[in-house]
Amino acid sequence: MTLKWFGWRHLAVAAVLCMIALDAPVARAAGKGGRVGVVVMRGAGEGPVRAKVTTAIKANGFQVVGAQQLDSTASSLGVSLDSDAGFKAVAKELNISAFVTGEISRKKADLTVRNGADGAALGDASFAGANPKKIAAQVGADFWRQLGPAVRQGKPPSGSKTKAAIAEEAPPAEAEEGGSEPPPPPEPKKKAKRVEKRAEESAEAEPAKGEGEAESKPAKGEAAGKEKEEEEETPSSSFGGAAGPALALGVGGRALFRRLNWHQTPMNNLPPYALSPGPEGTVWLETYPGAFVTKGFAANIGVFANFDQGFGVTSTTTDGAKLTTKFQEFTGGVKVRLPLNNMLAPYASVAYGSQVFKLESSNGATSVVPSVAYRFIRLGLGTRVAFTPAASADIGAAFLLVTDLGKLNGYIAAANYFPHATANALDVGASFSYRIIKLVGARVGVDFLQYGLDFKVRPGETPVAGGATDRFITVWAASR
Repeated sequence: MTLKWFGWRHLAVAAVLCMIALDAPVARAAGKGGRVGVVVMRGAGEGPVRAKVTTAIKANGFQVVGAQQLDSTASSLGVSLDSDAGFKAVAKELNISAFVTGEISRKKADLTVRNGADGAALGDASFAGANPKKIAAQVGADFWRQLGPAVRQGKPPSGSKTKAAIAEEAPPAEAEEGGSEPPPPPEPKKKAKRVEKRAEESAEAEPAKGEGEAESKPAKGEAAGKEKEEEEETPSSSFGGAAGPALALGVGGRALFRRLNWHQTPMNNLPPYALSPGPEGTVWLETYPGAFVTKGFAANIGVFANFDQGFGVTSTTTDGAKLTTKFQEFTGGVKVRLPLNNMLAPYASVAYGSQVFKLESSNGATSVVPSVAYRFIRLGLGTRVAFTPAASADIGAAFLLVTDLGKLNGYIAAANYFPHATANALDVGASFSYRIIKLVGARVGVDFLQYGLDFKVRPGETPVAGGATDRFITVWAASR
């Protein structure tokens, strides 16, 4: 028994020593991540949310600059914390790498991380809850997971005052659930305590409008019913807020690989065709007009268009005949994105497009390989995955309902080829983009598009073939 007690005592001592040893690096690391300013947020019940943000930032090794010092510094510099220039000026004075701002509504907190170097937004996220207390709890649970990468990305402006002193400020009360105003200027301690006490008594006596049901003590069974009703009104995920840039414009180059194979050709008089590769120039535009004026669902309804043009290509058939080769593609339509969180944003799109691939003999005569002029309605689904505020990937797939294959002389649906032909296609693609600086980035990707053609040849018609597969693989890179 003595030996057993002796062993447990030593085990406990060892555990305590391990905890001290593990905790020491964390304590030493506190504040080494840089300085983050937490601004007073707009809306009732902002105190608990700001307290959770402050706690999360400190727990991850950053030093918090409180709202009171931010406001007094902005006032002394003659700027306000509602513009990029204002944030940059305060950041330079206090050596701040990032700011956290926000707006609190009845059932949601919209938080934004801004860069100290230029005041620009690095990331934003929404945190939903049935009441202010639950909103604050959601912020405490998810703030660093969603916005921590943006905080880490922040940098102070060049020439910052690295030795600027930071005044210790009491964190906002986490128990607060009523409205909150910007903190008052410093007062004598006794007076400050009286003001704080009166504010707490007022908050307890007069809960904010819309929060009374959660704070009052209704009859037995009524509270549970109301809480359940509030939870049912709160969606499990919010589609508010933009899940990407409001405007993206890109130019770049593409390498196009094509292969046309015929099926069921008893006369064997249709030569296969291959191109590997053909150079193309590309330009594309994607914009969400609502994102310029709102953070609601309208911010995620956009339009897009892309145009690709081949140039300088001469291809050769299997029997050695040289063909003048011209190709281009256009697609334009509407896209709706549905952001699930700050990382994942699925989307759906519908578009109209055309793809022309024209082949002519060197003397201008009709080619032995028919040209195509596909016109189609494109129905697409995909998702955007944001790894960091600067790096993201897009993965998508689409079904193409082909409405026309090209009926002019020399094209595949002309009278001397396959006038009854029909086709559909599948399009899949993936790309990765990285924002190098605020307005400039790079994007690379690969697309796979394959048409399936059914010729529906009737008795007496020539040539004879059951159908064909027309495959296009494109590797591309563009600035954005």
